[in-house]
Amino acid sequence: MGLDGVYTLNPEEPLNGFLAISGPDLAHLHPERRTEIAADFADDGAQAYERYMSGELTFLGQRQVRLQRAYQMAGILSPTGERYIRWAGEYEAKVRESWRPFSDVEAFLSVLMKRDMPYGAVSNNIEEYQREKLRLAGLQGFPAS
Repeated sequence: MGLDGVYTLNPEEPLNGFLAISGPDLAHLHPERRTEIAADFADDGAQAYERYMSGELTFLGQRQVRLQRAYQMAGILSPTGERYIRWAGEYEAKVRESWRPFSDVEAFLSVLMKRDMPYGAVSNNIEEYQREKLRLAGLQGFPAS
């Protein structure tokens, strides 16, 4: 299981982050439709993350492609230029607010440490970003390999 599934308190945080930041732009839509669009963004309906992982897009670029698709689904123009940079910063800040362990993770890791059982973190994302997730979640200290 990846880091997101292990310690993100709410696995729907990308969806909630999108709605928090883009909600005003989507106010003309029925709430159900807004949620569908947010889910498409969170689930990467644009299939941009794979393009990021292959080096075709930057991290911000993949988010912008996902945002463009979401806004296209809403029938509106997506933020570009400086407006997109502001959107991306606000979205990232909102998502980072959710980076904390499930309530039982620290106790579980404590048991593993008391038993001298090794454990680690596995991710499909870049190391620096995932280490920041661990740090903000209070779970730093994994050796790099």
